[in-house]
Amino acid sequence: MGVKYVFVAALLLIITYLPAFTLVSILMSGSSGFALVVKANPWMAIPIISSVTICIAMLLIAIVGKRRFAQYGFKLPKGSDVWKPLPVGFVVGTILNVLPEFGRVELTWMGQIPFPYFILLSWMGLPIQEELIFRGLFQGYLATHIQSSIKIWKWKLTVPALIGAIVFSLVHLALLSVEASLGGVLFIIVGAFILGIIAGYFRAETGSLIGPIIVHSLFNLTGTVFEL
Repeated sequence: MGVKYVFVAALLLIITYLPAFTLVSILMSGSSGFALVVKANPWMAIPIISSVTICIAMLLIAIVGKRRFAQYGFKLPKGSDVWKPLPVGFVVGTILNVLPEFGRVELTWMGQIPFPYFILLSWMGLPIQEELIFRGLFQGYLATHIQSSIKIWKWKLTVPALIGAIVFSLVHLALLSVEASLGGVLFIIVGAFILGIIAGYFRAETGSLIGPIIVHSLFNLTGTVFEL
């Protein structure tokens, strides 16, 4: 029975992303000035993709979740739950970003992006967008249908959080299509899986998207520091 819900959750992701990438492809297929600029600077398509996917994800949560947004993480965590993700995100993010630096692995093609834009994108835009989709829509939907969990040392990790982490890491294979190195993509996939596990854990424990967004932002923040 659980496989059916995983299939539906995956379908929700496709419905979320496909229109956004289709729209960008249409915009870039012409010969207008805008199309030429975006072709020369592919990162400029990211705000379009983020905006469209956020709108679609919110619409799907309203439909599938019957407007019960709190069940999909749209609520504030209680008390100390606000601060717990801070040290975890900073320490684990630092460790993961140190490893490729020592290994001299080029992580992505993102060096083309102007630095102020990169800060807004990586520290705020992508953490909000990706956590809303993966820990909000995807994990939120699975959590309403699958309540089982596994134990990792002293941590209880829900099955929806684990599945969400696996899917979140695998979607980063798409970086191979934008000239990212294989070694860099492998590092990113491993890092995304660990990030997904931690973000999914805080999402399940607190019932809020705030913790996952904080963790995600800190992962990206420490990555920016090592880029510098």
